[in-house]
Amino acid sequence: MNKPLSPITRRALLQKASALALTPAVAPLGLGLMGMANAAAQTAAADYKALVYVFMNGGNDCYNTVVPYDTDNYNRYFALRKGTESGIYSGIAVLRSALASTVLGTQGLPDGMQMALNPVMTGLKSVFDAKRAGIVMNMGLLNVPTSLDQFRRKSVPLPLHMFSHTQARNWDYGSVPSLGWGGQMADLFLQDNAKASLTAISVGGRLGFLGGEAARGYTSSASGPVAVSALVSGNLYGSVACADVLNTLIRQPSTHLMEAEYAAATRNSLDLRDTVLNAIGTTLPDKYKAWFVSGSGLSASLQMVARLIEQGAALGMERQVFTVSMGGFDNHDYLVANHPGLVGSVSTALAEFDAAMVGLNMAQSVTTFTGSDFGRKLTSNGDGTDHGWGGHQFVMGGAINGGRFLGQSPITGTGHGLDVGGGALLPTTATEQLSVELGRWFGVSDADLGAIFPNSRNFDLHRLGVFRV
Repeated sequence: MNKPLSPITRRALLQKASALALTPAVAPLGLGLMGMANAAAQTAAADYKALVYVFMNGGNDCYNTVVPYDTDNYNRYFALRKGTESGIYSGIAVLRSALASTVLGTQGLPDGMQMALNPVMTGLKSVFDAKRAGIVMNMGLLNVPTSLDQFRRKSVPLPLHMFSHTQARNWDYGSVPSLGWGGQMADLFLQDNAKASLTAISVGGRLGFLGGEAARGYTSSASGPVAVSALVSGNLYGSVACADVLNTLIRQPSTHLMEAEYAAATRNSLDLRDTVLNAIGTTLPDKYKAWFVSGSGLSASLQMVARLIEQGAALGMERQVFTVSMGGFDNHDYLVANHPGLVGSVSTALAEFDAAMVGLNMAQSVTTFTGSDFGRKLTSNGDGTDHGWGGHQFVMGGAINGGRFLGQSPITGTGHGLDVGGGALLPTTATEQLSVELGRWFGVSDADLGAIFPNSRNFDLHRLGVFRV
């Protein structure tokens, strides 16, 4: 039996493979070297687990997603957002009377505090009430624990690109700016999956999140794997002969190293398409039509994730990382017109995905979590809200310590010790704190988590209690 590589040796070996993969002329060679990663990967438990990352592009307004409901906090929220009444809104503030049906339990909140979801988010409320979803309060990018005074004096290292949409990259890469943390976790389990190239999958999601040292994100559309249309149809530029030539060029052997590697990478992509299609089939099973009924783009993406998860055993998978995303959350204007539809779609799609995982008996094996560029300011700019910092995010799954609020819930208002300006919240939980708990549940060792998230050593870890013990 070969002696396992130490973590240091393993990382050095993977870094060499990654260095080759990052060179454009030899990118497929890097893919071919995935076998090197397999030889050194971390061993997974003999049970399937998947992480599903749902990203809301643009910076979601957390205050109109998770809305203060107790009298004191609501009054401060309303005073800063009120205006002309229209439907269930006054200015950009949700009327308190409209929140009665989505008030949440108070477990994890300070005494006297109550929160409600946006009135359109009844689907996610049901999952929360069933204790398969939780809310991480005031989470954001941090390098070290930071006070308001330290932020103002810039006496501690602050995240790059503060209040900029570029911060979305920081959610993907964590402390290592060139590698996605989902991909780095995938690196560790490549050898446990019969199809290593299907360890990290994007269905309209953020590919940077999946870029590890050896792992590379495989891309599928919501309707199925992406194809080389000429080879599927057997027709290139109206010619069957041209399609045959293309197929021959792709599949013929070559003694030239680069040609052989490029051909191998292309064949791998084509073979993966066939593998995925054979596993999920070309006809949508009726049970998925019953689970996913909303028809939104996010719903369609999560439906494809569910189909791939169901076929994990048939594909020989033990660990997988998925990413999906949805745009439209940069609501400087038309917040009342646009935001309810956005968070309503997120709520419904997540509830549909939860129903699918329960129906497939996979709820305990799949954990879903949300992210967004940043939270937004509490103050109204007239028709919307401007870029902030900390915000509230969701975690969901059968293993979640659900039905509760996780982390520290700040008072609603301005001028307090967490207000960096206009109600933009200084985060009290770092994104890496959640990431580390997700990674530990996924089966990543503490030593590897420290390597993937170097800044995590600056925080009190494993204190959120995201998962049931």
